[in-house]
Amino acid sequence: MDLSVADGGRWTVGRFDGARTILPFSETEAEVRVDFDRVVISRRAEETWVFATADPGTGKITELYRTDRFPSAIPAATMDRAGSVLFFSGLRIGPGEPIGLYRFDLATGDVTELLKGEGDGGRSMLDWSPSGQTLAWSVCGQETCDVDVVDAESGAARRVSHFVLQATSDRYLLGYPDRSDLRWHLHDLRTDRRQVIAEDYIAAAYDGYAIDDAGFLMYGLDRYGDPDRPATALQFVVHDTATGADRLVLRLEDASRRLYRFWRSDRWAVLGGSGGLSGAVTNGESFDVLDLSGGTVLEGALPTR
Repeated sequence: MDLSVADGGRWTVGRFDGARTILPFSETEAEVRVDFDRVVISRRAEETWVFATADPGTGKITELYRTDRFPSAIPAATMDRAGSVLFFSGLRIGPGEPIGLYRFDLATGDVTELLKGEGDGGRSMLDWSPSGQTLAWSVCGQETCDVDVVDAESGAARRVSHFVLQATSDRYLLGYPDRSDLRWHLHDLRTDRRQVIAEDYIAAAYDGYAIDDAGFLMYGLDRYGDPDRPATALQFVVHDTATGADRLVLRLEDASRRLYRFWRSDRWAVLGGSGGLSGAVTNGESFDVLDLSGGTVLEGALPTR
């Protein structure tokens, strides 16, 4: 399943078989994301925020929950793999505005505040492990972030400090410490040890995702911060957590392409245009498909509309 922005800036959801449904919201009116093939919408409705799901085939929107906890900021929201629990958090835009991680049980209607956020809340991110057992909530300040790693079933959480999260598995977090060190780091949740990975290929991390608990796909600039040796390309690398090996999949001279995290596979990855980090693409663009086994790019293989 993918997301895009179609004519008039309207969110479009659909499957890679070509089916597309345009939602009645623009990218400035709502935040839309996909996890476990489920579309979750966060949108403003008068003085409240509304969380809803959308059927990618029919476009039918089902409201889940309303809240006035976040006066001005678009909350991040996602659902668990079973579709029975909604998790949501907000950004701190104005003084005194709350930031926390909340759990809404669709069956009982109970809302629980799991965690309170710290820092200025300039970035709030929710990211699932591929298994759906682990949810990571990241809240950032000016330089770095703290990550709360939550067991989806029990709600138990632990904090990992000073880490800019980009991807999550049940055992590892992928990211980097702060702006002074943009190399890819892997944080082991069992041992709390960190190691630098993909250093031979990537000097400045961009984005990545967990393929499964045994591997991550990541990309970034081959060089960074040296005026005598400027960056020349984006490099895409697969890291095997079992062996510690890094494998260069693709070197891309065109730095405008981005990795889409909405479709995860151990064989295929999806590349898009300049808006790829958020899942939004400009009118008429198409997705390219990257074969992770051989590094072949199938250009324009997935039209956005």
